[in-house]
Amino acid sequence: MSGGWTGVQSGKYFSAKLCESWDQRIRRMRSQAKDPRNELIDRIDQLEDDLGRTLLLVQTLAELCVAKGLLTREEIAKMADRVDRADGVKDGRLDPEMLRPKRTAEEERKAEVSPEEHLRNLEERARKKI
Repeated sequence: MSGGWTGVQSGKYFSAKLCESWDQRIRRMRSQAKDPRNELIDRIDQLEDDLGRTLLLVQTLAELCVAKGLLTREEIAKMADRVDRADGVKDGRLDPEMLRPKRTAEEERKAEVSPEEHLRNLEERARKKI
């Protein structure tokens, strides 16, 4: 691949990363993808961020319900206890599998994409845009 973003000068609207050529981006991403630890670290960071946001939302909703007189703290605690036992184990948690829709074997197979396959898909999309 030649031309493209490589010739674009970094102005005040373009960062160096934006001006990086697609070839350079793909090479960099492939080298990062070869180390599965990078992907795991990114996933853990994302999960921690998601968990923090979810906790904030849940706490906010519970506090609003109590403040508006829709529910009492006791009602929330009683329901939490009931939901906790819904997965068969009273452990202060809910198994996420209880809330996920069941996938067929075909859907499971389609959902699994290796990092290399993901990068190939990105590369193909990038070429189509040029």
